[in-house]
Amino acid sequence: MRLLIFAFAICITQMASSKESNTYSAAVVEYFPERFSKAFDLKETITKRVDAYIEILSNIEQDLDIIVYPESTLQFRSKIYTREDLIDAASIIPSVADKNAPCSESNGYNEYFVSLSCAAKKYRTYLSVDLIEKSPCVGSKCSDDKWNVYNTNVVFDRDGIVVASYRKYNLFGEHVNVPDEPMHTTFVTDFGVKFGIFICFDIMFNEPAMKLVEQGVKHFIFPLMWFSELPFLTAVQTQHMWSFENDVVLLASGANNPRSGSSGSGIYQGRQGPLKMYINGKEGTKVLVANVEKVWDSSLSVENPNADVNEDVDNLKLFYDDLTKYNSFNLDVDQQDYVIKVNDDFQCNFHVVATNTGKLSDKQSYVYKLVGYSGWRSFQGQKDGFVQVCAMVTCLDNSLSTCGHRIPSNQDTYPILFEDIKVEMKLKENKNSKQYPNAVLGDLKPLYNENFDWKKSEGSRVISLKKPRRFFMTFGIYGRVFEPKTMKINSEL
Repeated sequence: MRLLIFAFAICITQMASSKESNTYSAAVVEYFPERFSKAFDLKETITKRVDAYIEILSNIEQDLDIIVYPESTLQFRSKIYTREDLIDAASIIPSVADKNAPCSESNGYNEYFVSLSCAAKKYRTYLSVDLIEKSPCVGSKCSDDKWNVYNTNVVFDRDGIVVASYRKYNLFGEHVNVPDEPMHTTFVTDFGVKFGIFICFDIMFNEPAMKLVEQGVKHFIFPLMWFSELPFLTAVQTQHMWSFENDVVLLASGANNPRSGSSGSGIYQGRQGPLKMYINGKEGTKVLVANVEKVWDSSLSVENPNADVNEDVDNLKLFYDDLTKYNSFNLDVDQQDYVIKVNDDFQCNFHVVATNTGKLSDKQSYVYKLVGYSGWRSFQGQKDGFVQVCAMVTCLDNSLSTCGHRIPSNQDTYPILFEDIKVEMKLKENKNSKQYPNAVLGDLKPLYNENFDWKKSEGSRVISLKKPRRFFMTFGIYGRVFEPKTMKINSEL
């Protein structure tokens, strides 16, 4: 059996939260999908993993208000499944308007779906789970089997009633249907919190995630099976920047499969920072539990954030962004100011005060580059997006093709001590865009909120270092312009 770890931000002893409570208790599960020695069909595999989900819930001694499970770990494949397997294993999801509790009305539902409903009812918690949904297809564009299949997140309330469902809009290689329109799914709990839902790759797009933020939603459920990419988009790095910039609570439940690049979960309290956070290169299930404030003071940072990030990330498969199109300078400790003008509408200004403290002769040392870019990129071949970047990044040598590549722990050395860093992105304002502070250390831990300042003004975004430190892999600003590729956007080309 793989390691099952429980991590608690604080001791939670109170009963379930009420509308009058200032906080609620939340759990996110980073789940490792155990591989079975016996060859089960897909429905049997899902049923057994649901049993494992429920066992995890039963072992949490604290009273929970909500628990979130990851994306796609119920149906994670140890064999190739056919379309027929998928249809057989997929669940029909009742309409939220019907206020249906499958635990009480089990006719027509898969056994595992009924079990999830009953678990929510037994343990008196809201339960969020990602699964395969099937829905009858009507019209001329249907498959021969007359079903649509979706990557869907479902939420049960404390009585096992389905109170929300969301079909993933921005797919990342899944062989399922794309909804005709993005769903802006929300639900309100009995403890007075309104949640929005989106899944994994959705975080990189305007629909539906940013639209929900624009609607005023402040708490989010975020199941994911992320594939960490340096230097800007590792799992907890991405979760942290999104929660911080939008100043929203993010309950991020990640799949654990380090061999394919998946690990990274956390509970984030908006601008205050992470309450719990985890990423690992080892296979295993991890449960994070924290008390989350319903309303918080964004000017404060979490004191001593309990960021349970295991530094053993060497066995986590990493992907790398292609920076060969970027404009760049090598960092020179004798020079403090740099300007990268990409075009008339986009410029990066850098101020860096650094000292070279010497390289250990038996270890590898990073080269730091200052980079700027405004243009299109491919997200691992799945979809294109327009990005804006001003950042300092590590490289293995003077070639941009090595930027972001990580040296294994105990073989690396960081000879540069940064006393002051200021990165400014000068840009033409676009209401259909978003810019994020983006900083990650060598152990793939994002820089805590107390260590940097973030300022925004008309045509300017600035991130600056508050305390001297080393060990940076990335320090800068990462932006997304959400226009479709058919729109003309002024870029470096």
